Amino acid sequence: MATRLSAPALPPQSLDAWIEHLDSVVLPITRETRRDLLQALHRPTSSLREIAQAMLSSPALALAVLRDANRRRSSSLAEPADNLETALARLGLRRAEALLGELPVMGNEQTPLPLRQLYVISQHARQQAGGLFVPALPHLSLEVQWNTLLFFAPFWTLSMAHPDLILRWAARVFGERRPARQMELELFGVPLVTLGLALVRHWRLSPWIAQGYQALDDERASLIQALRLARRRGPQPQQAQNIAPPLRHWLSRPANSVLFSNALALAAHQAWDDRHSLRWQRLSGLFLQHPLEHVQQHSHRQAVISARQLSQASSLQSLWHPAQALVWPPGCRRSPPAEPAAQLSSFFQREDWQRQCAQLLQQPSPFANLPQLVSGAAAALFACGLRRSALLVTDRQGQLIAQHQSGLTANGPRLKLDPGRSALLSKLIEQPRLLHISADNFGEYAAQLPPLLTHHFPNRHLLLGTLGLHGRGVILLIADQHGVPFSATHLRLVEKTTRCIERALLTFSQRAR
Repeated sequence: MATRLSAPALPPQSLDAWIEHLDSVVLPITRETRRDLLQALHRPTSSLREIAQAMLSSPALALAVLRDANRRRSSSLAEPADNLETALARLGLRRAEALLGELPVMGNEQTPLPLRQLYVISQHARQQAGGLFVPALPHLSLEVQWNTLLFFAPFWTLSMAHPDLILRWAARVFGERRPARQMELELFGVPLVTLGLALVRHWRLSPWIAQGYQALDDERASLIQALRLARRRGPQPQQAQNIAPPLRHWLSRPANSVLFSNALALAAHQAWDDRHSLRWQRLSGLFLQHPLEHVQQHSHRQAVISARQLSQASSLQSLWHPAQALVWPPGCRRSPPAEPAAQLSSFFQREDWQRQCAQLLQQPSPFANLPQLVSGAAAALFACGLRRSALLVTDRQGQLIAQHQSGLTANGPRLKLDPGRSALLSKLIEQPRLLHISADNFGEYAAQLPPLLTHHFPNRHLLLGTLGLHGRGVILLIADQHGVPFSATHLRLVEKTTRCIERALLTFSQRAR
């Protein structure tokens, strides 16, 4: 069944969970695109290759057809359908039309902005591939263009399911210049390259696409060697003659055209003249054996062609295209993206939350012992939207041990902290309160957080609080939203929940023994 998310939700945090989650996401299509594709499917004179070529205008249908063809593999068709023409031959036009009918129709206003913007990057990359790399690989023209378009397919589904996280990642990486990998682990729990490669393999997309992701991960050493060579002065053809055979073999792979085309488009999306763009321009020149100036001129020309073509697509109008920046003076940049405002977690369950809080407020206490009370408190916090949290109580040695933890590493040991080694935790236990750590005050508290705590909650948006009894902390609460900020509304709801828990502690302490 298709996953259609209208509100941001906390993401999975393991690779397997991400694959299962994104595998169920169906991408939307516009009404106009559906009409045009139906005409192409019904045109009696069209060949499969012509229909496949028409489908390149719809990334959503192209991905749906390939995924469906590779799900229907049999012993006689063990090899995956790694291009649209093969996928259409296996499925048949009737099944392709059925898949088109299953795609949800959405207007531009309903389709997440990050998804539409990523479509622009993918289509721009396809144009870069056609103009720069196809002339060098004419016998592989369709393979280069098909695979280039589908390279970012894993992140189309991610942008559909979690557009808010894509916007937050972009704001922190491009706006705040924070390390990309650190932000990926904070927001997604896994590196994006690892996630992309896992989905490419799960969907059995072309080996060319998989090789592109491998170049960014397992084969990073070869990529760095090629970049160092590309930085040297001198004509590119002369450089290519001096490459060691293993590196020459790696660099000359046709699949690199797919990676370089997408990297050129993605880097240009931020700036034409920064170090990221220059890196991929040099690598492309080394691959093509062309001077850097030649690559830059042709890349600029292809960007203009792409912008003209995309301006005719209603679904991609009014979006940013890097061709707009070609007329800007050197050094000019777009304003960095701002992080979206915090929103109430879509995991907040009002009715369940009210029911759990009512149980906490019952008199006499319905809890027979402290573990039962902690379990009731955890259920209330869970319904409040805190799907990633830990409740710790003090043992006889004065150590804080998790009585309940949710959303942390599966089957891992219980979280254990020593308040004697943390002045911050000691203060919280002595004077119960709810501390909201955010990007604004993170620097003030970062050095005071125990390393084990930051290992399990590695981000700048965190709740730390002690639930008190008679003025002293009894239960320590730690919670976050996988790097997503807490909204003011959510903080108020958490505060109400903690007051209910404290009332439950008081009632429990006064029960008849």
